[in-house]
Amino acid sequence: MGIVIREKKRKSEKLREIRETRGAILLNSDMVEGEERGLFFKQNES
Repeated sequence: MGIVIREKKRKSEKLREIRETRGAILLNSDMVEGEERGLFFKQNES
């Protein structure tokens, strides 16, 4: 029984790591998109 619980814990830790890295990637892409949009608007103004 103990082995099964340990396996489940390991899987949930892996999932949490994946979720965290995915979240970081999404945040970064949002920031990049925002910067690109800002540059685009500045170019249109001038």
